[in-house]
Amino acid sequence: MYGSLDYEAGATQKRDRNAEWQLTWLIQAEREASKIVQKDRTKRVREARDEAKKEIEAYKAKKEAEFKKFESEHTQGNKSAEEEANREADAKIQEIRTAGKKNQDKVINDLLSAVFDVHPAPVS
Repeated sequence: MYGSLDYEAGATQKRDRNAEWQLTWLIQAEREASKIVQKDRTKRVREARDEAKKEIEAYKAKKEAEFKKFESEHTQGNKSAEEEANREADAKIQEIRTAGKKNQDKVINDLLSAVFDVHPAPVS
């Protein structure tokens, strides 16, 4: 009778050790699986970030090209308008200079007369 108890106790201990070993093995397998999943997530995040950077660069290049095209199309019209405005301004400046030279002597005489020929008037 005692022999069967010893056998049963030994069998129970063996089952307990086997269960502990299986539990330890499952925990280690779970840790390894977790590492693999984390590594895969990290890889996917990097790939997604790299893909997003590529998309951003492509979008940026597209928009810069559109802006340069727009700018070149509209700068052409601005240049001709600017040249026309410069021509008009030069013509006005020349007109003012001509008028100034034409009446220069009279204006100087009027200024000198106003400064040197003082006519005092009583203040009322």
